[in-house]
Amino acid sequence: MKPRGSIMSLDALLYASATSEVRRGSDGVWKFPGYLRDDEKQNESTEEGWFAPLDTGWIHRVRSFVTLGSPIDKYLTIWWMNYRYLLKSKGRLQHREEPIPHFNYCDELDPVGHNLDVVQQTPAYSSVFECQEDVVFNRYSVPGVAHNKYWTDQRLFRWLLHRAVDPDRGNAGEPPKQPRWFRRRAYWMLLFWLYVLVPVLVLLGTYASLSLALQADGWRSAALAAAVFAFLAYFGRRLIDLSIWWRQIQREKSSTFWTDRSPKNSYRKARRRAGTAFRVLVATLPIILAAQTTSAWQALTNQQSPGDFPLSWLALHGTWLSDGPEARLPLVGVLVAITILACSLRLRLPKAYRTPVRVFRETEAILTTAGCIAAGVVVALHPVPFPFPPVVPIPYSWLATLASFSAVATLISAHCLYRFLVVKSLLRPGRLQTIGFEDYAQ
Repeated sequence: MKPRGSIMSLDALLYASATSEVRRGSDGVWKFPGYLRDDEKQNESTEEGWFAPLDTGWIHRVRSFVTLGSPIDKYLTIWWMNYRYLLKSKGRLQHREEPIPHFNYCDELDPVGHNLDVVQQTPAYSSVFECQEDVVFNRYSVPGVAHNKYWTDQRLFRWLLHRAVDPDRGNAGEPPKQPRWFRRRAYWMLLFWLYVLVPVLVLLGTYASLSLALQADGWRSAALAAAVFAFLAYFGRRLIDLSIWWRQIQREKSSTFWTDRSPKNSYRKARRRAGTAFRVLVATLPIILAAQTTSAWQALTNQQSPGDFPLSWLALHGTWLSDGPEARLPLVGVLVAITILACSLRLRLPKAYRTPVRVFRETEAILTTAGCIAAGVVVALHPVPFPFPPVVPIPYSWLATLASFSAVATLISAHCLYRFLVVKSLLRPGRLQTIGFEDYAQ
């Protein structure tokens, strides 16, 4: 079902399974105002007066309930006040000989759906449905677009036809194979989008606006570019935070690939290797960029043409900044202000999602991040014997661009590392709070 389609389907199935008192609207707890028709012509001919309940005979022909990327749990936690009736189902639902089998599937890159563990806690769900499969998988590569990829996934639909629509057909022929729930390429792309592409886009946007502000001719254009820079810096920080939070919460909730600890579970091993590789990338990138920045600014300060200079792939061409120290003061001031602002912002969680024990303090994350930057500075001041990063000839006129670009990149990568450390600690395995809908809704 589509996002709101699954919500409407759940409401319709519960309405059709309710008693006649609930469907007429005479029950004071369960109310379905959207399903009651106001018809003046039936005012005298019907026992119910103004309200004529909809026909619910079709409920006996429902064989299964399938949801793809469904936000049912999100609706229950955001608009909980509309679903408290799910907790009071005693005497309000008709007896069913067999519950309706429920099959839920979702990709990790789908921003809408996930596991439906919140609704499964409610008595109303248990009285009507029985969860057969609740799978969060890695099959699609593009975030957001994954929400529409279900409809072109032939293997998934063959599995749905076998499990939910015509399960008895397997006796006549060979049943279809279970889809490959984990694809290594899709998982690597997931980490690339969230841990690499998002910071790079933020870096390009902030640096471009900062460059325009520093090379503007008049104060109006400079002020406009500076305002754009401030907006992109704020928006970029929020975007990075959102990507890290989303990924880490998904990882803790997606227990499909982590419960099986057998040696044959290649999914678990592949996820662990990919996660380790990206953790190393997040930790080492500030060191490399800090070394790059230190070397570039050292060359500018000494007013020397270095000949061979460490050049990373982040270098951009340009000569918008002069060699005089007075021209570099605005850039240094902006970067220092951004650093102070980034370090002073504390990570807060809504009360409903805070962990009972604080296992990691922001101060420790700041010290760890500062230590990585200091390590990069030490590497630049005391180069290691082997050529790292690789050295290539670079014109002296490009040093200012390289130095400023590397400085912005260092700040952004340091912010990513800081947020990553704090979020990882708050969501340490076993620390993630599960929402008990009964207490939450009350």
